[in-house]
Amino acid sequence: MILGLWAQFKVTSTFAKYSKVRTKTGITGAEAARKMLDDKGLHNVAVEPVVGNLTDHYDPRKRVLRLSEGVYGSNSVAA
Repeated sequence: MILGLWAQFKVTSTFAKYSKVRTKTGITGAEAARKMLDDKGLHNVAVEPVVGNLTDHYDPRKRVLRLSEGVYGSNSVAA
């Protein structure tokens, strides 16, 4: 349990740290995801925002990549 709590703390603190660092290109998390999907020919996978923090996930039944609020519209390195 201690290991799990430590890992959660590390992920959260690292995400918070790099959320303050902006990308050189200004591209958002949603734009980066769309580009990566398109580059691999996955044009039929949608990219949508989802409520929460670090709640990013892929729904294979609906073919949707859902990005958390802190990632979808952010142009940070963490996104």
